[in-house]
Amino acid sequence: MEWSASTIVWARVVHVVCFILIAVFGMAHAYLGLGIFTPYRGTVRLMFGDGKVSETDAIYHWGY
Repeated sequence: MEWSASTIVWARVVHVVCFILIAVFGMAHAYLGLGIFTPYRGTVRLMFGDGKVSETDAIYHWGY
């Protein structure tokens, strides 16, 4: 099957857009996971440590 030039161009555009989206979401995930943004500080301990949330964090996030 022979691909048309317009199909290849659109596939390349979709590929580039999806790559940029994945890169942005990956950087955001790393940014939040590392705890650089204050509300997410200590999430590394939650993911790879004991998994317990401190009382002050629980009150801050859930309020009750």
